[in-house]
Order: sequence, then structure tokens, then C-alpha cells
Amino acid sequence: MSANFRLLRFPQKKTFESQFALTFPFVLFVLRRLRVRESEIEDLAERLYLAYFRESSEVAPGRVSAWLATTARHFAFGDFHTRGRIPGKSLTRA
Repeated sequence: MSANFRLLRFPQKKTFESQFALTFPFVLFVLRRLRVRESEIEDLAERLYLAYFRESSEVAPGRVSAWLATTARHFAFGDFHTRGRIPGKSLTRA
């Protein structure tokens, strides 16, 4: 997958489903770049889209990808903090 994502711009009339379809690859890319475990990516993405669905009226149409990336980062690092691990580090000792 290419790392050259451009800011996604949505007209006001786009439905949540169409925004989801357009942004889901970007969200997966962001979560992987944040070193979220593969087993946790879908759960975190689901939480992210639930938050977006609740707050979508507050997000400017041209700022959707920025909002998703920032919120994904907050969620990912919040999970790392609660689970007591550093991104990319194993819980087992070598």
C-alpha cells in the first residue's frame, strides 16, 4: 500500500458509508504506522469510526482524514498506556 495518502476531501452530502469506504485503507495505514498490533487493529478502527459517527457533524468536510489520524493516534497511545507497553516493544523479555 502506498504511503502517499493525500488529504481526503468530502462534500457535505457524502454518507457515512461512503466516507468509511474511502477512509478505511487510510485508517489501517495510520494504525499500522503507529505500531498497533494486527490483532488489535480492527477493534481500534471500530472504536475510531464509532467516535467519528458520533462527532461527524463537528468535523469539517475537508478535515476528515486529519481528524481520523489524530484520533487514531490518541486511541492507540491511550491503549498503549493502559496496557503498560511501548509501541513496537514485546511484553516478553528476551
